[in-house]
Amino acid sequence: MDLLPEDVLTDVLRRLPPRDLAVSRSVCREWRAIVDARCDLRKDLLPTTLGGIFVMMWDPGEDPEFLVRPSMKRTIDGRLQNYEGLEYYNRPYIVNCCNGLLLLDEYDQVVNPATRQWARLPPYPASPGSSYYPKYLVFDPTLSPPPHYYEVLAMQDLFCFRDELSAEGSQWPPLVYTMGMYSSSTTKWEERLFAREEGSATTIAYVGSGQYQATYLNRALYIYWCGDFIMRITLFNDKYTIINLPAGTNELSEDDKVYLGKSKNRIHFALVDNDQLRLQVWFLNELGGNTEWILKHGANLTQISYFPKHDHGADRPWILQYGNNKETAAVDNGLDWNSDEDNALDIDDMGCGKSYFPAYIDVFGFHPYREILFLYLSRSRVVAYYFNASKIQDLGEFRFGDIYHTIYQAFIYTPCWNGELFVEN
Repeated sequence: MDLLPEDVLTDVLRRLPPRDLAVSRSVCREWRAIVDARCDLRKDLLPTTLGGIFVMMWDPGEDPEFLVRPSMKRTIDGRLQNYEGLEYYNRPYIVNCCNGLLLLDEYDQVVNPATRQWARLPPYPASPGSSYYPKYLVFDPTLSPPPHYYEVLAMQDLFCFRDELSAEGSQWPPLVYTMGMYSSSTTKWEERLFAREEGSATTIAYVGSGQYQATYLNRALYIYWCGDFIMRITLFNDKYTIINLPAGTNELSEDDKVYLGKSKNRIHFALVDNDQLRLQVWFLNELGGNTEWILKHGANLTQISYFPKHDHGADRPWILQYGNNKETAAVDNGLDWNSDEDNALDIDDMGCGKSYFPAYIDVFGFHPYREILFLYLSRSRVVAYYFNASKIQDLGEFRFGDIYHTIYQAFIYTPCWNGELFVEN
């Protein structure tokens, strides 16, 4: 290294592909320091591109599926059961995804599929016989130079508060919410108290039985409590706020599909009404200290309720990394879907409609950097729906083996090549 002029060494390092550079950083501390000093935290090492979508099934015996961009197929290992430290007799169960890291609940383990590293958390010190503690991952590699740290938040569920909530007219959540916090910098669980901001509460009559879906943006964690409200937890000042759902979304049917996520540096909320085949998309306006939902898009989805593959030159099929998917020509031809290309199909020009068969539409999530919503159509295809322009692009088939299997949740995955997990693996 000392034999090369600094400008030559810098030029060599900058020519390396992201994965090769990330691997080279793990050689030793001295080499990592050299790479970081000369590459200045290259943007392509951070989670700035969409790599694929992890999909969890309701059946606990099913492994997560990974719908991947063809260009990422050989770069990212989406078969989590291949990782060391995962017992072969337990299925990896994804509960959260944040900026390139996955949180696996069955193992209390954090995994980085890009660098193929994993780290096991110590057991959460919950009291014997206590209720389930949902956990949420927080990771932001842009806040500080490496090594980056991640945190895991453990929240008491509703049943932990059954005694306090037995009184008539009790408010929820409590004025002070005690949560468990694990930090990779200390490798310990600690209790933290989060104060509810004034005027931010609901009543027990409107509280559901569980929570799911979380997204992290601008040092705040947003958690969607099923059918009730959204909780915004600001980690830098130990406060939390209750945000009401968009108007008309509190009473949902079993066929309605919702998704809380981030897109273009804003929090978005999507609702698909499968009875009426209607889509609505809101974004959360948080300027000036106020919070209000602004309706961004509303559309009739009849035209895309059944979307067979079209030969219109816009298709860039994705593939199931380890699935039985025959649409692999795009890999060999070097084709890959690029959301910046203006080759999506206008839904008014598709010429298909409700005459095929009754459709069912699920929501996979938002593209984090474009106004795109990923939809799963009629148990067969995944499409990218440009809700800012009412255009659509086919991403290929997603068929699982058993027709009775249903999707539980999807996680939009953006690879982070620079997210070390401080373990020797």
